[in-house]
Amino acid sequence: MGNIKSSLKKKKNLSSASIISERNHHNEESSINLTEVDRQQEVYYHYKLMFNGNCSAPVHEYLRNGCKVLDIGCGSGIWICELATEFPKSTFIGVDMVPVYPSEIKPNNAEFVKNNILKGLTFKDNEFDYVHSSKMGTVFKDEEWINKVIPELIRVTKPQGWIEFSDVDIRLIDAGPNSTRLVDGISQGMSNSGINTGSITLVKKWLQPRVTNITELNKLVPIGVWEPTFGNFNLQDCVDFVKLQRSWLANAMDITEDKLLKLEELAYAEFYSTKYKGKFSITRVFGQKI
Repeated sequence: MGNIKSSLKKKKNLSSASIISERNHHNEESSINLTEVDRQQEVYYHYKLMFNGNCSAPVHEYLRNGCKVLDIGCGSGIWICELATEFPKSTFIGVDMVPVYPSEIKPNNAEFVKNNILKGLTFKDNEFDYVHSSKMGTVFKDEEWINKVIPELIRVTKPQGWIEFSDVDIRLIDAGPNSTRLVDGISQGMSNSGINTGSITLVKKWLQPRVTNITELNKLVPIGVWEPTFGNFNLQDCVDFVKLQRSWLANAMDITEDKLLKLEELAYAEFYSTKYKGKFSITRVFGQKI
């Protein structure tokens, strides 16, 4: 993926690093730098390891034989590029509101398009065999998922084609009281903007009745030094986000920044100890269009 990263060097400044989202809500003008591209790729490999592969839907035979695939919110394009390399008979199209995907160095069977799904995708009805969306839970409000995004994804999927979603629910399990309060504050701040950080838990319901054979897979992901690989990475992601968004978070929690700093100190003490074994969940949901 080094060549793909080099093709992004012309992109400008950092949007933000966060365990929540790689995009500001509906911000089509955001840009991204190589540090954030590296972070996105790290997250991608974590997801892949947690679920033992890029796809949980039963699409591998389709991919080997040749099919058409759409990835919504493709980000740096790593999911598209890796699958396009692995399955050369298939065609892959990545779509994002922010054009941070590679424009030059990419597999011949991969294409990237700037498109805002809320304004309608520029694809025909029943065009794709497999439609994929990952880490988009905090980009759209629930009513946008229900009324715009999911209907549009179903529209472009072929009958009997598969749709798959993958995202996190940042609400903590088995964490300390202060770290839980800190992350709950992030969820509350997003909720104040109409964003549901647990929207992935509702996708199964939203897909019905036009999608059948729906399956939901859940994995618990560590956060904190008690688990040195994923746990440390997710902790640093949280620290970076809070640092960048401290003023916003203090306002969301209705406390002063000084009080937030004290809460951070207590929360990080919990994260950096082995007393608590904090976790959050990653969920994949997939189903077949009727």
